Amino acid sequence: MSIDDLADLLHDHSRAPMKVDDATTGSAVTVYDDDGFAAAGADGERNLLKGELLKFVDGTWTQAGIRVPAGTQYVPEKVFKVWVRWQDGKPVDYVWPRPSGVLPHRDTLGHTDQRDWPAGIDGEPSDPWRNTRYFHLINPATAETVTFTNSTAGARHCYEELGSAVTTMRKVHPRALPVLELSSVPMKTKFGQKQRPHFKIVGWRCLSDSAAPQIEAKPNDMNDDLPF
Repeated sequence: MSIDDLADLLHDHSRAPMKVDDATTGSAVTVYDDDGFAAAGADGERNLLKGELLKFVDGTWTQAGIRVPAGTQYVPEKVFKVWVRWQDGKPVDYVWPRPSGVLPHRDTLGHTDQRDWPAGIDGEPSDPWRNTRYFHLINPATAETVTFTNSTAGARHCYEELGSAVTTMRKVHPRALPVLELSSVPMKTKFGQKQRPHFKIVGWRCLSDSAAPQIEAKPNDMNDDLPF
């Protein structure tokens, strides 16, 4: 499957969709009147974790314990943020953003007494509520969806960085999607300089639309291809 085929697949307008609100995820899911596959897909949309987990540790990306080959490309299907409360090593509660898109303030979530917090990796009390980011990514070579999720400052920076780039491109091409490769960049932390996750944008695709021509950005010649 090519990047272009995948982009069209993600936004297929050949059939009339129906939006159904889902209380589990706080968002609407699209279902179609078909042979059951769309309903199965809608069930999958209710899962915060889709497919296998991508993990990032010390500058290395892995999936199922295997290092992701260099040059593997992804197209983001969805990104979102949510408060996640952990208990006994498992997520047990979620709080979604307000309609404005802003997460509620931490002080409104309860569990504020640090004497009841579990110990973190540094031995100090660790807040059970974690400001978490999720990225659902599709591998166009396999149509496989994977999830990267993390509550670190690096992951939140990655989320904002990607969001800023897509928002800027969509001022010119409202239906643009980035083509991503997994990367890392250095970041200063209280434990010294560490590598943080980074989604390197190596191309852009516009979804099928007569008013939105396809564009492509080459890694070594970005300025010639971007529409600015």
